[in-house]
Amino acid sequence: MSDQDVSTETDDKKRLSKKSSKVRLDLEQRKILVSASLVSVLVAIMVANQTLLKKDSSSGQSRTIANVSRFVKVDQGQLEWQKKLAHELAESKGQRELASLGRPPNAFDQLRFGFFEGKYSFQLEHGKIKEINFVDSGQSNDRPKYIEDQVQFLNQNRDLFSVSFSNLDMGSIEHRAGFKIQSYTLYKNSKIVGWAKFYLGEAKRTHALKFEENKEL
Repeated sequence: MSDQDVSTETDDKKRLSKKSSKVRLDLEQRKILVSASLVSVLVAIMVANQTLLKKDSSSGQSRTIANVSRFVKVDQGQLEWQKKLAHELAESKGQRELASLGRPPNAFDQLRFGFFEGKYSFQLEHGKIKEINFVDSGQSNDRPKYIEDQVQFLNQNRDLFSVSFSNLDMGSIEHRAGFKIQSYTLYKNSKIVGWAKFYLGEAKRTHALKFEENKEL
């Protein structure tokens, strides 16, 4: 082999070695770039998740606290006011004005918080009482009201009821869903204008009072 051939072969080997080294360097650089990119993506995802979790947690806590505080404030405040009003009405017996109210109690206040002691819910229709229902608070001493004279009760409070009447008669008695239902027929100018129904439970205590209008008039 001549010196020229040896020199040519040596140059080829050098070029191949350089090319191989360059390829390895490119691969290493690519690996590094890919790894760095993956790390960056993972870090970005972790940061985003932590940010979202913090926002959800803080907003959820603030909403919960706000809702609870608002509910407690309204519910407890109204409950205490009703208890206080019922107590003062029971003591006053309608003969003195309640300074805490800023006005004397009207007939509706006397009935709801005085006679019924705030134990009943009232459903109104055009500002008049359509239904009265006992609300069970779960307390052992909290029982429905016993109305000794139902006829007198209806006559005394007739202006508050959704059915306007001038006189009444005792109607039918039926038993339904564990209640004894005492019905009264309501008249006005000799015409039947509706009915009042007492839903009675144990010891004839009133669980509900409902008024029905005569739709045929």
